[in-house]
Amino acid sequence: MDQIELLCIDDILSIHKEAIDMFGGSIEYYQDTIYKIKSILDQQYPHFGYDKYPTPYMKAAMLWYFLTKNHCFVDGNKRVGFYAVAVFLKINGYSDELNDDEAYEKAIEITCSKLTGNELDQYLNGISVWLEERFPLSRS
Repeated sequence: MDQIELLCIDDILSIHKEAIDMFGGSIEYYQDTIYKIKSILDQQYPHFGYDKYPTPYMKAAMLWYFLTKNHCFVDGNKRVGFYAVAVFLKINGYSDELNDDEAYEKAIEITCSKLTGNELDQYLNGISVWLEERFPLSRS
């Protein structure tokens, strides 16, 4: 498999700014916003020779879940979580066939979830499969 292009802190900050510019809300950060984003983005990388999220879809599921749940921003966390997934998958060659209603429903489901451990891992796996059905590899 080709090298996966990963997101960086500046990407997430840009996604947040764009989401707030488009839909309104507070552009404010928390004191630990950058730390929270860095902590989430660090999970994209293998640690000690083990990649917990080895596929683009698994990395996307992890990004969506944790950017939504960890409340990095005062406002726009659900939007940032989903837009980060869309940007991440698009830069890695996947096309977006997801409709807005489906994205909204999944974002609310993620927001309401209260999972840990193996249940969380299984849930992220389910999001990964869900994303794979809606973001196929581009044929171009």
